[in-house]
Amino acid sequence: MRPLIAVLAIGATIALGAHLAADGPRTGPEPGTKTPSYPLWAAISVDNPVIGPQAVKPVAMTFALVNDSDKTIKPETDESTLIINGKVFPAHPSWPVLIGGLKSRDQDALPPHEYVVFGWQIEKYFQEPGIYRVSWKGKQFQSGEIVLRVLPRKK
Repeated sequence: MRPLIAVLAIGATIALGAHLAADGPRTGPEPGTKTPSYPLWAAISVDNPVIGPQAVKPVAMTFALVNDSDKTIKPETDESTLIINGKVFPAHPSWPVLIGGLKSRDQDALPPHEYVVFGWQIEKYFQEPGIYRVSWKGKQFQSGEIVLRVLPRKK
């Protein structure tokens, strides 16, 4: 009986892998979901999703934009907002440190098929213990939501 189960499991794994490979990587939203269409792909991440009670450094967030189109697009990141637990906060006036992609911080024009990645250390938005749902939105993009948690300080 065990050999039959092993053969079935291997067969199912091969069939699933072939199905996924035929589909290729997903470049958009999951089928059946309604998501606004933006010309730029955006993502955010955080260095640590749990901020412990002894944390001494601010939350380090990474922001990324990819221009999948065939035309140059102005991302207008200076006019973008962070959405934290449903509340909108303006972008920081001194947008952050370039990490990768374009060779300058000049995000006035993102050429076709180029990307830019930059980081920002944020502390003022995550002072209180709790769960924070965060996304990043601009005129030409909107990231998915990330979740981080700030634990209470020990008494």
